[in-house]
Amino acid sequence: MVPVLPMAYFSLQQKKENRDEDISINVDASRGTQQMWKTLDLMNREQYMDFATEYLTNAGSELPERFSNMDDPIYPGATQTFAETDTDWQDELFRSAPISKINVDLAGGTEKFRFFTSYGFIDQEGIMVGTDYKRHSATLNTEFKINDFLTIGESITGSYGIRNNEKESGGRTMIKHIVNQIPYIPARVPKGTEGYEHGYRTTAPVDDTDPENPLRIAEQDKNIYKRANIIGNAYAEISLTDWLTFKSVFGMEYTGDQTIIDNPQYKDDYNEREFHELEDNRFKFYSRIYTNQLTFDKSFNKHDINAVAVAEEQITEGSRLIGRGDHTTNLLNQLDGSQNQSVAGNLDETTLISYTGRINYSYADKYLLSASFRRDGSSKFAPGNKWGNFPGASIGWVLSEESFMQNVDFISNLKLRASYGKVGNNNVGSYAWQSTISQNTWAVFNNNAEGNPGAYYGSLPNEELEWEITTMQNIGFDLSLMDYSVTFSAEYFKREVDNLLITKKPSCITWIHR
Repeated sequence: MVPVLPMAYFSLQQKKENRDEDISINVDASRGTQQMWKTLDLMNREQYMDFATEYLTNAGSELPERFSNMDDPIYPGATQTFAETDTDWQDELFRSAPISKINVDLAGGTEKFRFFTSYGFIDQEGIMVGTDYKRHSATLNTEFKINDFLTIGESITGSYGIRNNEKESGGRTMIKHIVNQIPYIPARVPKGTEGYEHGYRTTAPVDDTDPENPLRIAEQDKNIYKRANIIGNAYAEISLTDWLTFKSVFGMEYTGDQTIIDNPQYKDDYNEREFHELEDNRFKFYSRIYTNQLTFDKSFNKHDINAVAVAEEQITEGSRLIGRGDHTTNLLNQLDGSQNQSVAGNLDETTLISYTGRINYSYADKYLLSASFRRDGSSKFAPGNKWGNFPGASIGWVLSEESFMQNVDFISNLKLRASYGKVGNNNVGSYAWQSTISQNTWAVFNNNAEGNPGAYYGSLPNEELEWEITTMQNIGFDLSLMDYSVTFSAEYFKREVDNLLITKKPSCITWIHR
């Protein structure tokens, strides 16, 4: 695609005298087009028939019956024949598509209050027929300095988008259907034509090939994706002293998406969809996080100390609901009243609680020390193994700041360093330690499974499941020469992983001993 986007830009700034206040407005707008910059070199009607004739003759196979009846009309009563038809299926499916964007920003405030807000909109028509995308987005950030020791603020961003996805049919992509379709087949016929009431022509058994009409798929079938997302946080920061602050933050994220699949009935010479197939796939995700942080930051004489203590809780909830059904008419596009209905869904919940402490110390910018400790508790692990402890420490010595190095002019920086630490990983399923039961099967009794729904263990329990712990050790040095024009680093490190978390399916025959 080659977008051509002329740009219009507008900016306004306003300041008021005697007040620390300003407002600025920015508007960006663009509009352009997108198109295929290169297409596939496919055969036309004459080339296709020459190639098929040579290929099938050399293989000792019969030619399609259609090759002897190219003067037949393309549909009953038509004046145009197959011999007069030469369809470029790429021209039928691809197009020059417009795209428009607009973004408006408004920012300003005073010494005590600052704000920023924006709105954006994008409208993009796809270069393939039946695809497009629209999205609205908005942002609002504010900060209030209530007094010398209290500041509060918030940030929220939201978006809503709708996308018509590229379709697939019969296990083939649209490109596959375009490549497989025959040039002497017309893309459209008048609606109501016998055998092609929907208005789309395709191959018949006399053509000895079965590609679907990609234009029918693009215009008739629907695969619509809708997504709403909100991310926000609010905070309060208290300056207890000039070297001690406390900050409390509440954050959240909500995502709701919906995929609607609407495949109407149709029938042609080769293919048929007996029912009007409907699917409504909905997913909701919600996450909230609470963070409380106490920060100590003080310098005196040649000492610099920074210490942080954090307590945090994060809870996530995700759920999915999928409904399917069939109608015997294309006039109805809701699941209500459909037949062959099925419903599936799941729920996923996790909690992570963390306590963290860290201290950084520096003396005269020469001697550096850092130490930290983190304790995490995850709901993903078995009782007794939910908590993990992860310490860490590092030291550094900046030799280039020492007095005995001051006369070595060509060395700009020389630092020795070493570190040791542990980090945890809880990247497993939310209920990985438990045995799950699956019901998508049938039970066989007397060699008969009909009408006997069954269940089986989808996984084996693992009550010893615990945190994966990575231990890292490192020692090295950094060297900079000639006013940092040349830099060099060397280090030795060691990394060990304990309790590696992997998913392994049990063998067909597994003994469980209790």
